[in-house]
Amino acid sequence: MVAGLVSASILLHMLWDFQFASGALRVVGMAAVGAAGLLLLFLLIRSGTVEEIQALTLLNPALSANRLIDDADVERPLNCQACDTQCPPKTRYCPRCGQSLRAEAARN
Repeated sequence: MVAGLVSASILLHMLWDFQFASGALRVVGMAAVGAAGLLLLFLLIRSGTVEEIQALTLLNPALSANRLIDDADVERPLNCQACDTQCPPKTRYCPRCGQSLRAEAARN
């Protein structure tokens, strides 16, 4: 995948620097290179988001077992397991100690 991204980057840079013959062809060529670059950027962001979600679920196994918490549980405050501070709902880290809040803490 890395080799494909590097070669796509080199190809897009070569096409961007290419001197097209006429003005109309130049506009079409630049639009095509720009669209290809934006498509590549969109695909990279999408794959990065998937990898980020996978990493977060690996850090919190209870989250992968129970992907969505019930609406009643979301409205309840969370208790930090490290310092026993009551944290607002939908927070990911304890504001006092910085500990990651686990989905299990919402059920206690």
